[in-house]
Amino acid sequence: MVCLATEGHPTFRVARAEIDRPGRSYAVDTVREFREQYGADAEICWVLGADSLIDFEIWKDGDALLDMCRFIAVTRPEYDLSRVPDAIREKAEFFTITGIGISSTDMRARIAEGRSIRYRTPASVDAYISERGLYRAAS
Repeated sequence: MVCLATEGHPTFRVARAEIDRPGRSYAVDTVREFREQYGADAEICWVLGADSLIDFEIWKDGDALLDMCRFIAVTRPEYDLSRVPDAIREKAEFFTITGIGISSTDMRARIAEGRSIRYRTPASVDAYISERGLYRAAS
């Protein structure tokens, strides 16, 4: 779906490391692979929603991961940064973005309830989800 969402945008390139890797995939493994691929001097940034950092302390090899790349966390609507552990807040960079209230949880719920996701995702991704019956409520 990321490939569909970014096709036609020449500045985007989708990395398939986590898709193509057999077994469980962890962020630290992905960053290690990128380090090998792009070299020790490459700046690797991990961009994520700030809410993902609440449970960062249970991520596999989280301390090593923080040392291997820059963490850029974007705020989500109505998100309280004080929920992020202090040790993580000190190492991550936070950016406030204009929130539009779209999350994967909301998207899956909308689909399960039979509500539209139009304008929340590219039409090609909407069609892909619809064609495959993804995220529908169990009958």
